Amino acid sequence: MRSGVRRLPMALVRAGLAASLLGGCVYYNGMYNANRLANSARKAEREGRTFEASNLWGQVVTKAESVVVRHPKSKYAEEAAILKGLALARLGQCDQALGPLGRVTMASVGTDLTEDAWLATGRCQVSLGNISAADAAFAQVTESKNSRRRRDARFLRAQTLRHAGRYQEALSALDGVREPRAVPERLLSLAGDGRVAEAMALADSLVARGDTAQPWDSLLVSLGQQDPNSGTNLVDRVRRLPNRPPDRQASWLLDDGRRLVRSDTAQARRRFREAVEIGKSGDAAGWARLELVRLDLRAVRHSNELSSLIQTLRAGAERHKNAASDLTRLANTATAVLTATASVTPGSPKGDLRLFLAAEAARDSLLAPRLADGLFQR
Repeated sequence: MRSGVRRLPMALVRAGLAASLLGGCVYYNGMYNANRLANSARKAEREGRTFEASNLWGQVVTKAESVVVRHPKSKYAEEAAILKGLALARLGQCDQALGPLGRVTMASVGTDLTEDAWLATGRCQVSLGNISAADAAFAQVTESKNSRRRRDARFLRAQTLRHAGRYQEALSALDGVREPRAVPERLLSLAGDGRVAEAMALADSLVARGDTAQPWDSLLVSLGQQDPNSGTNLVDRVRRLPNRPPDRQASWLLDDGRRLVRSDTAQARRRFREAVEIGKSGDAAGWARLELVRLDLRAVRHSNELSSLIQTLRAGAERHKNAASDLTRLANTATAVLTATASVTPGSPKGDLRLFLAAEAARDSLLAPRLADGLFQR
């Protein structure tokens, strides 16, 4: 007895099977190409070929997105989405990257991609100011079996914890990280934790062996912002390094003085004077001259005290071209205030208005509060 079920023609079965296999090959090949491009991008990054790396990551985005769009239910869709997020993160497009990267919490993909995704997530969260989320992401990789990713995660987590003011935890995260980039991070965390003597001892050891490879400029800025007094101590130490150009030293002294202005004007003034002395006619020396005049303006009580400061500003503008516009602008404002106050006598037409405007200029442009108060009361 024949069955009531009709059999499909063999040709039709073969055609369906071929279409299925072809579709599988299409998204497999798409995923293969995306991974191949990603590996090439990583290699270009390691070798410092940043422009080429960016171009390759852009191609990864296109390939991975194609797999997701064409085959959203395939076993490669999650991997493709995460890889797309990784590529977007590498391109600095964190707002778009975090969505697809977030799928790593539920997807079952290879360890390499998973850990790269967590690191990329952490970096993006840092760039967006989400410190706690960044810390949580980096923590997923701190025990990785891959030494490079483990070191990266521990270093980045330490950096994140320091920014959050969790200095002891940052130091713990750096345990076992023995590479040059960890040294300044350790120094900053020691200083932040109040262990200034240890931080300075570490700095002394680096200076003693003439370690010019450390990122001293950024380290001075970070430590100075975190703790101005420690920053001052470090400036004095770093100046002892060999072959430090005078203008570079003057720049350090200038920045140090600017950080100290609010807390210790006497020390700030000394720093500016040192910058002028060592910087000669350089740019930093010009800006330091401007800062010295601004400090002097704070103490001015009478408009006739402006004359010598105006001369100093004019002379500075002649010598320091980079700061010339700022020096000249301040000199012109001071001259206008001096002229207005000298020309106003009892009964002068619109004398009260002219004095009022001069007082406002002294207060808002010269930042000379004592002079402004005196003019407002005339």
